[in-house]
Amino acid sequence: MHVRVWIDGGGALEGRLVFDKKSGYVRLDNQSFVVPGDNGSEVGMPLPALFFRNEDGIWCPLRGIQFIKLAWDEREWEQLCPDDADVAERVVIRGRMWRVVGPDEGSGRVWVCDNSTTFSVDSGMVSAYLRARSSAPVYPGFYRDKNGAYWLRLHQQPGWYCLDPNVVSEAWTHGHMDRWTCVHAADPR
Repeated sequence: MHVRVWIDGGGALEGRLVFDKKSGYVRLDNQSFVVPGDNGSEVGMPLPALFFRNEDGIWCPLRGIQFIKLAWDEREWEQLCPDDADVAERVVIRGRMWRVVGPDEGSGRVWVCDNSTTFSVDSGMVSAYLRARSSAPVYPGFYRDKNGAYWLRLHQQPGWYCLDPNVVSEAWTHGHMDRWTCVHAADPR
């Protein structure tokens, strides 16, 4: 699970929860902060621990942790590299997941939205590009669903488009395709 943590003093951290076997605590990631020393050297400092297990076996947050919020879960989402941002369905910005509308071509920005707001953000603010884990194909091409309808997955635009002229073709997400259509590669004949 990837979380955003608010700590005393107004700071916030993001990362994946991991169990540190050596200390017995749950902390963020396995990486560490790199702090420059006075003599030009660098010292690695582990990310802070977040939870400890009490005598009753209950996990409790450590002192100084104000709030922890789930940002996204690897069981439901696959993280993409920034180069694959054009096929991302969601992005995480400051611990909040936003639906991707599309890239803002040539500007290094991406258009995102929730139910009521659409805006463009600098890609440097994005901490994760995500795609739903599903059995729907992820590569561009023509596909046929279980009812015989044909669908198109474009390379430049995210989503799926029905090729039936009697159907209004709004882009469907991978999640929709996985749940409703069971698409398979179209027979080339």
